[in-house]
Amino acid sequence: QASPPPEPPEPPRSPPRAVLAPARKIRILTFNALKLRVDAPGLAAEWDELARVFNACDVVALQEVSANVKLFQPRFLDGLLVKLRRLDATWRYVRSEPSGASARDCSLEVHVVLYKPPVELKSGVAPSTLATVAGVAMGHAPLVVSLQAHGLELNVASVHLPPASTARRPERDAQLRALLKHYPLEAALRNHRIFRRDGRRFVLHVLAGDFNASPGELRRFAEAVAPRTWTRSLLGDKGAATAAKRGYDNFLANFDDAFYAEWTPSVEVLRLARHANFAKGEEGVSDHSPVVLTLTRNEA
Repeated sequence: QASPPPEPPEPPRSPPRAVLAPARKIRILTFNALKLRVDAPGLAAEWDELARVFNACDVVALQEVSANVKLFQPRFLDGLLVKLRRLDATWRYVRSEPSGASARDCSLEVHVVLYKPPVELKSGVAPSTLATVAGVAMGHAPLVVSLQAHGLELNVASVHLPPASTARRPERDAQLRALLKHYPLEAALRNHRIFRRDGRRFVLHVLAGDFNASPGELRRFAEAVAPRTWTRSLLGDKGAATAAKRGYDNFLANFDDAFYAEWTPSVEVLRLARHANFAKGEEGVSDHSPVVLTLTRNEA
């Protein structure tokens, strides 16, 4: 008896149709990395998880990265960067020139800005390190990087100001005033990118990092030295991101009405489960939590 003919193969299924339209977003994360101790004992699992958090973003600005050659190479290039490139091989980075916290503190640190597609470096615009601003020495000299993505040009400036302790507060205040006042005025400080909208041309400037100043202080400084130039600090006064429950990590930007018509910004603190607190003998990847600025394109 003849066997029945084989069943005809099922036709290939069409891929399911997406229910939601893709949203165009740019996610910028800032993080005080506390020397970027990727190889610290007992923190491997936390750094692996943090790398996955970073990989969900498009730009990562790191402050307080050790510039000591013996520390910088293994702790960053053979540590965090390797972790990130295992997740996405397209990660790239730039770093600032080394700088010290002050004339009394000779330890050297750098800022690092990492980015991946769709974010790209702006062609022909080199990153810059702001060692001085209007004659004021910047302790942890900010790194200014010109980027572009989804039709938006943006400068990201990674900032780390001196602590707000009684002894260091005058340094912090002088550096903050100089940066907020002169960055919009002096083109060389912002990689010669326009600051205010010029017809249809616009560059978004984002100051990101550890200001060692509360959101309220940032607002007061900005209004005092550059009225209506910077938007209010993007985190409210309850946006604490440090072990001491201070809202020192934040963003300032030159949003205008036309920008809000095209993009919606939002900010979120990604609170660490445990912070480092060496005074209490408590270990952790940092005494700061990451903070993320998300820019979402308003689709028509």
